[in-house]
Amino acid sequence: VFGDGSACGWDPKGGDTFTQRFIEVKPVSVQKEFCWKDMLKKYMNFEANVQAGRETLPFAEKIIASNISAIQKELEKTVWQGNESAGIDGYIAQITAESTVTKVTATDVVEGVEKAYTSLNGDALEKGAYMFMSWTMFKQYVMAKNAECCGNAPIIDANTVSYVYPYDTRVTIVPVAGLEGTN
Repeated sequence: VFGDGSACGWDPKGGDTFTQRFIEVKPVSVQKEFCWKDMLKKYMNFEANVQAGRETLPFAEKIIASNISAIQKELEKTVWQGNESAGIDGYIAQITAESTVTKVTATDVVEGVEKAYTSLNGDALEKGAYMFMSWTMFKQYVMAKNAECCGNAPIIDANTVSYVYPYDTRVTIVPVAGLEGTN
């Protein structure tokens, strides 16, 4: 609150409200047991490929790498979408609960991006805004934008990992695997 600054003295007015986000940490685990008898056929096939020079990783390393990759994908999905059985809320649930959220409905992803951009206020634009979407929706957006322009010369590279909104460089569209299956 502005006050008269021409006089000496101290006359505080106004105040600040402090808020915070709570991030609840929950332990999760992945436990598996493998029976060598079930894996014998696959393992023997693997050994034959190793002997022929087709595989370079040991069999156990291949299983571990595959499991780590699957866990990473599930973790990202959980961060965004939550996991009800583990009692974890994701970003979507937290964002949806906000009173300042503007929900947009659209017939296609291009219209959705346009409506989301239109709903951004000046504060969001001043700080820089990010629009997150699934890779599937991002691919649809890239294809639609490329179809709008230049015949067979695409304007957006299909291999891009993010895209600066063409009408406002303060807005970046970012695809994330954790939003697959959401709208």
